[in-house]
Amino acid sequence: MAQLRPLRLISQRAKSNYEAATKGTFVVDVVVDTPVIHLDGLYTYALTDSDRELCEIGAFVKIPFGKTVTTGYVVNIRVRTINDVALKSIVSIITNRALLQPNIWALIQIAATRYCTNPNELIRFAIPPRVANSEKISLTFPKKAIGSKSPPYVSTGLLKEVYGSKISAITSKKSGAILAPTAIDTFEILLEMILQKISLGPVLVIVPDAKDTDRLVGKLSEHGQLDFLRFDSSLDKSARYLAFLRILQGEYQLVIGNRSAIFAPIPNLQSIIILNESDPSNFERRSPYTNTRDLALLRSNNEKISLWFLDASPSLELLRLVESKWLPFFTPSVDFVRDRKWLITSENHELTRKNVFSVIRHGLERGPVLIVVSERGYFNAATCNQCKNQALCKCGAKLLLGKAATSPECVLCATKYPEWKCNWCNSTKFYRFQKGDERHLEEFGKAFPKVSITSSNAKLAKVRISNESAIVIATPGCEPVCQDGYAAIVLLDGKSIFNRPFLRSEEEARYRWLNALTMLRPDGQIYLSLPDSHPEVQALLQPIPLKSSRSELENRKGLSFPPYARFIEIQSASKEINLIAEQLRREDSINCEVLGPTQIDKLESKIILKVSIADSAKLGKIVYDLKRYRSAKAMSALRVQVDPFTI
Repeated sequence: MAQLRPLRLISQRAKSNYEAATKGTFVVDVVVDTPVIHLDGLYTYALTDSDRELCEIGAFVKIPFGKTVTTGYVVNIRVRTINDVALKSIVSIITNRALLQPNIWALIQIAATRYCTNPNELIRFAIPPRVANSEKISLTFPKKAIGSKSPPYVSTGLLKEVYGSKISAITSKKSGAILAPTAIDTFEILLEMILQKISLGPVLVIVPDAKDTDRLVGKLSEHGQLDFLRFDSSLDKSARYLAFLRILQGEYQLVIGNRSAIFAPIPNLQSIIILNESDPSNFERRSPYTNTRDLALLRSNNEKISLWFLDASPSLELLRLVESKWLPFFTPSVDFVRDRKWLITSENHELTRKNVFSVIRHGLERGPVLIVVSERGYFNAATCNQCKNQALCKCGAKLLLGKAATSPECVLCATKYPEWKCNWCNSTKFYRFQKGDERHLEEFGKAFPKVSITSSNAKLAKVRISNESAIVIATPGCEPVCQDGYAAIVLLDGKSIFNRPFLRSEEEARYRWLNALTMLRPDGQIYLSLPDSHPEVQALLQPIPLKSSRSELENRKGLSFPPYARFIEIQSASKEINLIAEQLRREDSINCEVLGPTQIDKLESKIILKVSIADSAKLGKIVYDLKRYRSAKAMSALRVQVDPFTI
């Protein structure tokens, strides 16, 4: 029987009114705003003499494109030649402001090649959506002179206290990486670096997320002498575009923001400072999945800008640049580390509970105690107590256990099971594991009944707490700030977070712990939920806690894993992924190892391409050509990630 097709109205397309222009001395090359990946070239349009007086490189224009009208940015204006025939004219100049600056366009082109993508996908991060009213408002602000004199650098003495004689090298070097020490507020060091660099010219500061931006704004406001502009996703659409225009006009010497702020078109930019580049928030979660560190390195190299990294635990990519002597590295001085008097207690199988309570009790005598746990919730996993099979819903998803009085609930369809029975043995009892912050809150509340206890997580985060004795249970990245620091920090779930099944698990866990320890008081106590023999415990006992990072970097080198190789992940429909894998295996122009395919779900699978750094650009071009070919043939799009965070 023939398959019935849905009814469709007959439509008639009107003829285009945009004919080829034969007059005009000038033409413009335009990067067109189109989601079609194979239409990624520059398109040339005629420019009338009257429009030439208004049009600038970087202007936002309306143009005919095929049978439609769309927008684009002018990237070049040149004299018309005999080869420029049958050209359509631009429809109108939406704004003659140079929104797409030549240096930013150059960065976008380099980054597009690096991430196997269409430049348009990066332009949407670089230039916020236009708001006409914001352009009118920007004209009312008094213009400041570009390159106006910055405030003189007045040292607080913190850099010299922490880094000793190395301070002169930090001052003289153009770029470098600085290791933030335990028990010193990283934002105090960041403020000192900003004061030092802004005396040399405009500075761009990138922090991981809006919470960190709020904290930095607070520090800068307390200082009172710095005029700065916030440029991040916390701003609404019109405020963000207005901030972009003010940056473009050179009104501010200091701009702070998150990931996409790396494209900020600050005139005469002199320095970029990246805080905590190893934070997962620095990886873009939308296509083309860029990361701040690589974009900062590309921009610094292309524009000859000073670039500095400040991190409690540098990523292995950054550590590789340090180990290869490509980037100078500055660590706290021996004298500074020797004066630190924090006490470290690690897990003992016989005395674990006693050790934890002892650290907390001693900490509460002197101030607040921070307890960092890996997950939020009550119990995040459960099995049958008798046969140990996974507790599953009838839809196949896992069951999540709330508080003791509540019924287990499916994480996918939210079905509740007040009278649950195991599908295998009919037992009605659960074995609960993977405690969340709610369960820890309940347990420590019972153990310390007279102590104020609170939690902070992504759903309900506390910004700061007082110096009074209290217990704070926080998930990673949600630790509230304490003005004088915590008297004790307890780091739980060590075995869980250091043994997660992805390549960067140890690197991320190390960053989470060391970043939390910057909130400790100089004489505070630390509890680590790992045995004494664990490499991370041994590393923290060293003056510079990088022993485990360097060991992992050496292992990666032997395995030819990132950062000594490049991984490109390609995700597609399961029925197509084997064909794609075979095509790439037969590619003899490059030495590339194809890993997989691996099933993601019922419909999607992925492969990982492993290639040397030297051949990565060539492989990137092959992958991008494959994306363009599939787009031209109207095939399903590929999801491509270069060096993804989760492998």
